[in-house]
Amino acid sequence: MEEQFSALLEDGEHLLWCGRPEAFETLDKTNRGPILRGLAIKITIMLVSLILYILTSHEAGVNTGLILGFLVLGAIIAVSPFFVARRLKNDTFYGLTERRILRVGSNSGSVSYEIITVASLKTDADGHTTLLCGPDMQKMKSSKWRVYSDAGFLVDTESGICDRAVLYALPKDKKLAELLYRYLPLS
Repeated sequence: MEEQFSALLEDGEHLLWCGRPEAFETLDKTNRGPILRGLAIKITIMLVSLILYILTSHEAGVNTGLILGFLVLGAIIAVSPFFVARRLKNDTFYGLTERRILRVGSNSGSVSYEIITVASLKTDADGHTTLLCGPDMQKMKSSKWRVYSDAGFLVDTESGICDRAVLYALPKDKKLAELLYRYLPLS
């Protein structure tokens, strides 16, 4: 796992801890409701749009290729939460150095401890502990943590302060906890 981070390390920087999100169910207690509601809304919008297209295209004729493309795109959008969960489970690695938090995966990146002004460890209804860094993340509902973790890190360009760094479903690891409390302003 450590080889995943070798290209991200700066001169003199050492990987102190690395791991991946602990196992979780895609439709767990925390995320089931929002995912299913979102799926119902997306399917409804897709069907209404499709029906409106068919009803309004009677003079020009219905383009079956356009309908097929629309259905494929709608299906991909509808199942996107399942792709996010899969990426986090299979393709995401977290790392801590003496300088930064690292993330390797679909949105690899890093954020320096120096620009993290607020951080917290919060646990969702399923018992998964997530690191939330940045002022806006402190108020974020637990059903959004997974999505924001997959979205990658975000630094405000004007202030240079970390707006978003989320490590979803951190493993229960004593060394990890010690490092987080040593380097981050946990509240």
